[in-house]
Amino acid sequence: MVRPYNTPKRYLCLNLDGCGQILPDWLMVFCEIARQVRVQKIGPGGELELRSPIWSSAGVETLDRRKKILAHLEAKVPPQMLRFSRRKGRSPIAVIGVNFEDCLSGGQTLSGGDHVQLSQD
Repeated sequence: MVRPYNTPKRYLCLNLDGCGQILPDWLMVFCEIARQVRVQKIGPGGELELRSPIWSSAGVETLDRRKKILAHLEAKVPPQMLRFSRRKGRSPIAVIGVNFEDCLSGGQTLSGGDHVQLSQD
């Protein structure tokens, strides 16, 4: 299924079904979070509840795999971009950081001038 969205600088169209065979699960979840942030127009400090439609569209079905992906994203993505809040018995929440929009629009620098480096693991 093709899920397009517009950005100020370019038009991005990501076929999540096709990407599922070549991208790791954690990157698929990150792309789906980015898509939801754009569609719902969530700004810095906003929250996105990671319910089952987000996981399903990224191809992640089991609870155990979801926990591993969240742990991986917490370790690899700087908290200035994205952080997660977990509560027992509730869906995890992604809190959008101040630099998340810069990452999506191509400017990947933190406020201190350091470059954001997403690990390739």
